Amino acid sequence: MQNLREANLKGKRVLYRTDYNVPLKGGAVLDDFRIVSTYPTLDFLIEKGAKIIIVSHVGRPDGHVIDELSMRPIASIVATHYRKHNVQMANQLFVPDIEQTIENMNEGDIFFLPNIRFFADEEKNGENFGKYLANLADVYVDDAFACAHRAHASIVRPAELLPSYPGFLLEKEVEHLGKILKDPEHPFVVIMGGAKVSDKMEVIRSLGKVADIILIGGAMANTFLLAQGEEIGDSKCEPDKRHLAEQLMHELGSKLFLAPDYVKGGEGEHFSYLDIGEKSVQLFKEKMKDAKTIFWNGSLGYTEEAPYDKGSREIAEYMATLQDAATIVAGGDTVEMITDLKIHDKFTFISTGGGAALEFLAGDALPGVVALEKHEKTSEEPKEVPAQ
Repeated sequence: MQNLREANLKGKRVLYRTDYNVPLKGGAVLDDFRIVSTYPTLDFLIEKGAKIIIVSHVGRPDGHVIDELSMRPIASIVATHYRKHNVQMANQLFVPDIEQTIENMNEGDIFFLPNIRFFADEEKNGENFGKYLANLADVYVDDAFACAHRAHASIVRPAELLPSYPGFLLEKEVEHLGKILKDPEHPFVVIMGGAKVSDKMEVIRSLGKVADIILIGGAMANTFLLAQGEEIGDSKCEPDKRHLAEQLMHELGSKLFLAPDYVKGGEGEHFSYLDIGEKSVQLFKEKMKDAKTIFWNGSLGYTEEAPYDKGSREIAEYMATLQDAATIVAGGDTVEMITDLKIHDKFTFISTGGGAALEFLAGDALPGVVALEKHEKTSEEPKEVPAQ
């Protein structure tokens, strides 16, 4: 990928694709982690005199305009942070006002386009739609790693038409996750939780080639227990995926450790495993204490409800104390919990990409990253494309 630090950005219109898909409630942003994570790139673009056109989505509007999924609350947060700069937002696309507003922007100004998934052609990877977006700018910068596994119009089309660069966030994601795959410091410990072994089969298999220890917890562990013939009551699991658990146990052998005890909910035969127990917490800590690299994805219990978040919280707090290890976390629920605990800055790297991070670590080619890698330098302006 090209290096954004070497780009000529002064006075240039920069189409900045980011992922501001943050939780909203009542017109307020509940968690600004993904927004704050882009400030280093925005700071650089402003410093270099770019005119910044922000493209993002929030939620799943499926090609329809939904007022509750407007970018406006997000634009408001960015405007408050960059109060010395002019931050505006478009109400719609395909109108002359858009081009006129961009034409009148000063260096360092920021202009938000509407929620890009209000337009069906975004997720359909519409060619003309992508060309329209590219035609608004001179340079494309992609910082939306969390969307990099989607071949959507705003992710891949502008990279075909404009000089294109990764933003600093996407660059860091690829750097840190890539090091896990290719050159982790050992001992390397992986902690995998979450609900479904079927969703994480390939990433566990991929990391199993380089990791020294893989610790399994969360609802996913129930499928492994079932494969071992243990009673799990009404615990959440994938009975039809027992063979996947069996395959992993066979392939990973002594590298794989299942949480040895669990906290139950319910009574009698109708119980459910809802968290890892104290023995499991102690085992996980013991396996982590001498690690040089730790990667964690997925909650280890039903963290939405106390006290079943206890195991995950203890592991997070312990990881935060490990000064000699590279500690990397990915996955929405896990990241949200770490943010709530206010220990975010104690980790080496917190990934903004859930599904994208897992696909990357499974060895899959991500369309958003491939588009930047394949791009060749060009000064050619995108050709005029009529609005749809």
